[in-house]
Amino acid sequence: DEFRVERVGPAVLEEAEQMMKQYGKDEGLRTLDAIQIGTCNLLYEKGWKFICADHILCNVAELNGIAFINPLDF
Repeated sequence: DEFRVERVGPAVLEEAEQMMKQYGKDEGLRTLDAIQIGTCNLLYEKGWKFICADHILCNVAELNGIAFINPLDF
């Protein structure tokens, strides 16, 4: 399996800000989680899986069409 690490730059922060505006209030998305899902949203490619054990973050991933694995579900 492979992992991709991405630096937090201006594009990621802008995406995180949009995620907070869209999902912060209604879905309970938190700031650092918005940075994480914002990064994933920018880089996501078909066949990738977002690994996350946070229900809110998994929900936002699903709302964005991002395939995910929640290890707590196993």
